[in-house]
Amino acid sequence: MKLKSGKTLDIALNEEKFYFPGERLQGNVIVHPKNPTKTSYIMLKFIGEVLLTVKDKETIVLFQETKQLRLSGDDKTFVLEAKPYTFPFEFEVPQNVDLTSSMEFAKKARVRYTLTAIHHRPMVPETFCNKAEYVVPILEYLDIEEAQFKASQEKSVSVSKSLNKLCHLRVTTPHIGYARGSIVHVGATLNFVEPLVVTKGLKVSLVRIADIRHGRHRYTKEEVLRSVVHDINIYGPFNFTQAISCQLPIPTSTPPTIGFRGTTLRMYYQVRVRAKLNEEKKAEVNLPIVVGTWPRADIPIDDDDDDESITYMSDTHSEPTSESFRLSLNGNYRASFASSATHIRPPATTTNHPNQSVDRSDSNASSRRSYASSIQSWDSLSRNTSLSMPDTPQSRNDPSEQLLHIRRSSRTPYDHATASFLPTSPVAQQPPPPPAPANKHVPILQPILSGGLDDIIDSSSSDDDDDDGDLLRILQKKRRSAQRMQRKQMMHHGM
Repeated sequence: MKLKSGKTLDIALNEEKFYFPGERLQGNVIVHPKNPTKTSYIMLKFIGEVLLTVKDKETIVLFQETKQLRLSGDDKTFVLEAKPYTFPFEFEVPQNVDLTSSMEFAKKARVRYTLTAIHHRPMVPETFCNKAEYVVPILEYLDIEEAQFKASQEKSVSVSKSLNKLCHLRVTTPHIGYARGSIVHVGATLNFVEPLVVTKGLKVSLVRIADIRHGRHRYTKEEVLRSVVHDINIYGPFNFTQAISCQLPIPTSTPPTIGFRGTTLRMYYQVRVRAKLNEEKKAEVNLPIVVGTWPRADIPIDDDDDDESITYMSDTHSEPTSESFRLSLNGNYRASFASSATHIRPPATTTNHPNQSVDRSDSNASSRRSYASSIQSWDSLSRNTSLSMPDTPQSRNDPSEQLLHIRRSSRTPYDHATASFLPTSPVAQQPPPPPAPANKHVPILQPILSGGLDDIIDSSSSDDDDDDGDLLRILQKKRRSAQRMQRKQMMHHGM
């Protein structure tokens, strides 16, 4: 092994790749003094830390391991000649620690894992000792092949354009979980009661939201990574429905979905569909998606900048008017509900073999590009490595949007709801079963932020808004409100 030009101390890993919890880091510390040098020992530190800079700086140390690489069998000093030396080492990425994926965002948050080698010499303080640092890219194990991420989902909303003129917007995606570099297929169906023509009236976007909290302070930023625009062309005279399908590529350089310590650090994604009915009225649907870390996409996309909004063309066709929409909730699946209905369709059951070998090969050179603006350069990471699967445990909408009726069903262990856009008679409410326990290895799908949120710093200490992203809490509130309305109606009819 050779040192880089001008260096006397360096670190080299046997495999340059993304590492997961439970995997082993193996490599060498390389020392090549320019002159004979008295040496006490080589210290090697493996540290994981989260740095938050909302207003004041805060560093959260996730773990720290230290090893001393002795040069001789006793504690005596050792003279290193002016020639290269290699000292092997090995660490295991901790499994019993809440680790999140390596990332850096807008100088406000950074998740970093580093190996630091220190060449200790007699009578020399550590501050003045020669040091070398290696940034290790570590990812949280987030398998999008799990059943909860392979389920399809749909969401609908109804907006009153004018008196007695409701516009229905339904949005579907075939999956909840996606890999970086993969394609999100989005279907949107717009139904109205009369002809509606709006140039560039429908926009489909892939949105990334970062939410960072430090004490009383909060930093939130929303970015449109990709977008598709399309004209609304509903002519009639018999069919007043327009269906649009489009594709949104997920940038390979964007961080995966992150949920660190509740609301401390969150990075999450939405598919947003917005239909402009006129200058005042808009119909908007937000579908949360999860950007996972395993397996990698089959055909990564070459992209240089994920901060720019790129516009694509889409396909459109007509289809029959949509039927009623249902909502199926997983205990681990939380999303903003507001005045809309979501339907998650579970996929067919598949069998996963824990010892199955997974090929992480990637022939596209773009996979070597910068990962979320990290200080670590990913150019040297090899994607042609075969590994065994890591051993781990398993807007607010416009007030005019109307959801006229929600009724409960007990056909499955989860909560179900059916949205109907026609008024119905009151239905007796059944108490919902308790939600399934949350899996700490599955990130919570985060709340949906409304409007064109760009860059907000909120110094409020109130945590009331934390419930906005809890779908179960929102449904419970809606159920209690519906019960009160039913009691009032029954009292009115009784009189």
